[in-house]
Amino acid sequence: MNSNDERKYYNKKLIKETFKEEIKKPKSYLWIDFLSAFIGCIMGNILLRVTGIEEKFDMSILSMGFTVIYSVICIFLMKGAIIGIRKIIERKRNS
Repeated sequence: MNSNDERKYYNKKLIKETFKEEIKKPKSYLWIDFLSAFIGCIMGNILLRVTGIEEKFDMSILSMGFTVIYSVICIFLMKGAIIGIRKIIERKRNS
């Protein structure tokens, strides 16, 4: 066996072992993160409609850029609010 064949064999073995390990581990997904992103997107769209900044520009790229910026800001605000609420709840539990 030459070194190239050995490398292919061990790479294949490593990929199989890594895949088996990843399948064994359950993926932890926090629904609160999904919920905060969802609410943040909705808030961003509502804020866009209220301000009307999207209608002031004829270029669709600028309009899309403002939509993304507003949504990202609202998502970060929602995540920050949820983190703050969690910390307050944890302090009350520990007290």
